[in-house]
Amino acid sequence: MKKTNIEWCDTTWNPITGCLHDCPYCYAHGIARRFGTFGEEKSAYEFGDDFIEEFHVNNDINKPIMAVLHENPEKEPYPFDFFPTFHRYRLNEPAKIKKSRTVFVGSMADIFGEWIPDEWVQEVFKACEAAPQHTYLFLTKNPTRYGRIVLHEAINPYVKQTNSLEHIKIHDMMNIDDIRAVKNMTHQENRIRLQNEGYKMSVMKSAQNWMFPNNMYLGVTITTNKQAEKRNYGLSSRAQGFLSIEPIEEKINLEFDEKERGFIKLVIVGAETGRRKGKIIPKREWIADIVNACRTAGIPVFLKNNLAEIWGEPLIQELPWEV
Repeated sequence: MKKTNIEWCDTTWNPITGCLHDCPYCYAHGIARRFGTFGEEKSAYEFGDDFIEEFHVNNDINKPIMAVLHENPEKEPYPFDFFPTFHRYRLNEPAKIKKSRTVFVGSMADIFGEWIPDEWVQEVFKACEAAPQHTYLFLTKNPTRYGRIVLHEAINPYVKQTNSLEHIKIHDMMNIDDIRAVKNMTHQENRIRLQNEGYKMSVMKSAQNWMFPNNMYLGVTITTNKQAEKRNYGLSSRAQGFLSIEPIEEKINLEFDEKERGFIKLVIVGAETGRRKGKIIPKREWIADIVNACRTAGIPVFLKNNLAEIWGEPLIQELPWEV
């Protein structure tokens, strides 16, 4: 865990690094490329070391590699560049810090990307549970996976009862709001596991009642109007959520329905950083539209410092958590 200059948190923690979204404006990719050592002679690591596991996304040799690093004796920050990497040795870092911090989890990754194994996400959440003194902030472009976490946690007690975890396909569930679809969560040949109506109703009731811990905020990144219109959190009121509109690539028509007003606690707005050719400079009216939408919905808004020249001083910087 490291102190950070990100204005809306005070600490970053990266038990998982790397991403496959390939966003052209990604600052994290640039950092990993600059400090990564994958495939270079200066790297101290080779696949085959006892503390390294190598595999491919979905075990498909034609897809990108992934790695699990159980130890990092040379303290290389990105030994596999921006390929998805699970730094398992970092899982105990939150528990070592007793003073409460506001932690951005995965500033160098999208830990809810479809390529990330369920087990990695579960281990990260367990590490958060082991250190409840902190506030944890997550951010993803793949928010439907949040809902699948709800299903996993809700169904887990029933899975343990039947010892049938291998038959429960949690990742087949795409939207927690359509809770009835839990009936289709198994492979067809194993659906007998859920044939008992009482069992199915118990699972559905559990999923409807399960909540994320109140020290977790689950964020969604949107950068375009199309993403804003098609956003699907898969959360309903089961979590505290927030939006990160950074970088703003165009005018965004942002509206919040009643459900969103209940669980979205903040909207963060920022411009693209760096010196990329083709970098988009947002217009003030784009920002004003977002601020007005937030004011109408009663949702706090946080304008990042890189908007000062466009918006002017003072910046609106409201936060529902402490930094």
